[in-house]
Amino acid sequence: MGFVPNASLVEPYGFANRMTAPWWRAHGLDVRIIDLTGPRARVARLLRGCDLVYVCGGNSFHLMRCLRDAGAVPLIRGLVSSGVPYVGESAGAVVAAPDIDYIAPMDVRHEPATTLRAPLMRETPTPGLALTRLHVVPHVGGRLLGAAADDILRMHAGESGYAPLRNDEALLIEDGRMRRLTTGSLAARLL
Repeated sequence: MGFVPNASLVEPYGFANRMTAPWWRAHGLDVRIIDLTGPRARVARLLRGCDLVYVCGGNSFHLMRCLRDAGAVPLIRGLVSSGVPYVGESAGAVVAAPDIDYIAPMDVRHEPATTLRAPLMRETPTPGLALTRLHVVPHVGGRLLGAAADDILRMHAGESGYAPLRNDEALLIEDGRMRRLTTGSLAARLL
């Protein structure tokens, strides 16, 4: 498993997201941490050697910038199109969408100081990985980010393509079919 932690590195709760890697190791998976801020050649080599790509949660905007800067976007798209499973937790699921601007009520844009402008929200489109046409809205009903999830769902009420998920749910997209699972049953499938 290639474990991408970068979304978690800018959030105060990020340590909890990164604890998923030792959990997977404890369940028998060979977990390789892929820090997208490392040399591009190393990132590419590590990604190409994965049987599964796991992108942990945190800040979606920071994650997408790291993916672009590392040259990982076409690599991940290629891996997924060749059959390598992609697992996105929270921000990792958000960036699988065609664009990630919709998540602005939940995530702060962490932009480099040289490009900082006010206001930052919704000034330019932010493309995602476009692995799916869905826009996952994580943390529905959650104590920490549930109110932001509710705001996003209200903003897009009546629009198709938005998939609200509780913290104990996952979407499995396989052979063009989508199923909602509990996270425990998804973990069992991966192990």
